[in-house]
Amino acid sequence: MRLKSALASVAIVASMTGGALVIADPVYANTSSGYISGSGAFEDDLNDEGTLSQTSHQHSGAVWLWQEILRADGYNVSLDCQFGPGTASATRSWQSAHGLTADGQVGPNTFTAAGKHWKYYSTSEGVDEVRYYGSSYSFPAQRMANGRYQDASHAQYFSYTNYNIEYC
Repeated sequence: MRLKSALASVAIVASMTGGALVIADPVYANTSSGYISGSGAFEDDLNDEGTLSQTSHQHSGAVWLWQEILRADGYNVSLDCQFGPGTASATRSWQSAHGLTADGQVGPNTFTAAGKHWKYYSTSEGVDEVRYYGSSYSFPAQRMANGRYQDASHAQYFSYTNYNIEYC
């Protein structure tokens, strides 16, 4: 029955667009929920994250996480939660070094490449710790029981919509 409903929806869209099938960009659940989050295997938790750029979620805790990833891989960026020109430039360099299109935006392909360095570390009392293993150093993050990730040392969620004044 679900397949019939899906096919009917496609037919309706096609008829409304003059026969052309219009496919919208995928909706990334983690962006809409407001936080970097995951479940199941830790290594793929970053695969479905939304976009960070100079125009999308440009001042947020999620940007702080990306800046920490850049720093762990040896790029000199400020940890200021702002996706400015310096972060965009470092992102392009990071993308080039990882064989990606260097567009200076952190989208699903960039997050997926970063997730290859995101490894399970330990578990205690409903908190799973993962580490990002960069070329210069590694840093911890915690996946809480609700699936949201937070900074291990400041206990602040990596939000797409806001940032913590303590470190930004």
